[in-house]
Amino acid sequence: MNNLAWYLSMFKGRHAEARELIDQAVELVGPVAAYLETRGSIRLNQGDAVGAIQDLEETLLQSESPLTHFRLAQANAAAGNLATAALNLQKTNQTGFDVDQLETFERKAYLALSRKLKTVPTPSP
Repeated sequence: MNNLAWYLSMFKGRHAEARELIDQAVELVGPVAAYLETRGSIRLNQGDAVGAIQDLEETLLQSESPLTHFRLAQANAAAGNLATAALNLQKTNQTGFDVDQLETFERKAYLALSRKLKTVPTPSP
């Protein structure tokens, strides 16, 4: 369900259907990190940056991941929290992140976000 929800949202633009699937998975299995990360990404695609931030922060409480920090940076940038987004991106780069592990569309988003946040001062962690 998780992979299908991700695919539907990221590659087919079927965000509502993807959200229903991932919500069912969370209901059946519980709020595990992988499902919350997927739901956070779907929420971001739906324009719900605040909901995405909640899911991605919960994901990081369960499991540290450079990819989750990157997605949290995207969500914070979308919510207008540029200083926090810059801090998230900084954490992404400090935790063994490899841009080549991203899908092409995410790689482009990473590079664009990096450029956007390059001059934004980061708050103290």
